Amino acid sequence: MLIFDACDVEARAALKTAEIAFGAPDPQGVCESANVRWVHLNTAGYTGFDQQNIRANLAQRGAIVTNSSDVYAEPCAQHLLAMITSLARGLPAALEDQRGDRSWRRSLRPTLPLLTNQSVLILGFGTIARRLVELLRPLEMNLMAVRRQVSGDEPIRIITVSELDEFLPTVDHLVNTLPANETSEGFVSAARLARLKPEPLSTTLGAARR
Repeated sequence: MLIFDACDVEARAALKTAEIAFGAPDPQGVCESANVRWVHLNTAGYTGFDQQNIRANLAQRGAIVTNSSDVYAEPCAQHLLAMITSLARGLPAALEDQRGDRSWRRSLRPTLPLLTNQSVLILGFGTIARRLVELLRPLEMNLMAVRRQVSGDEPIRIITVSELDEFLPTVDHLVNTLPANETSEGFVSAARLARLKPEPLSTTLGAARR
């Protein structure tokens, strides 16, 4: 049986006898169901299930949770690419000029750096980050990522969490693709943002999975 909506009364009732839950089932409801063996989320984020008590409950009875991160990798990566390129090339400022007197600000051009050789540091290296790397590579940017556990097959340089603060002053673009959970809460702190290059040289983007 498939459960599509945690807010639906019938779906919540059916969850008690379901073996498979698909969509956005209530984590506590899944834990209270003795029959659920597989939960597949129709989102990239899995915040509700990424809690120690929920993990322990599901692991104890051998239930698994999967998500749809591959589904959202392309649109999220393209969105991040658009943000990086538009901010670097001053498109928001140019758009505001077009909304006003439509003047051509000659002073804007010298402030717009080329993306070539600029550095991008990605927090996390899941499917969204991997696709973003593929899209950025033709621009000949310096690509790095922070990852707690290195698998060895990463196509870019991986730095450790302990090295992060050391690298932040060299970063032109900081991209956050960390899952939203207790450990990532506050990870991008005011103190760390203060270590970045001063604006407008650096940009900070977020795509935390919720």
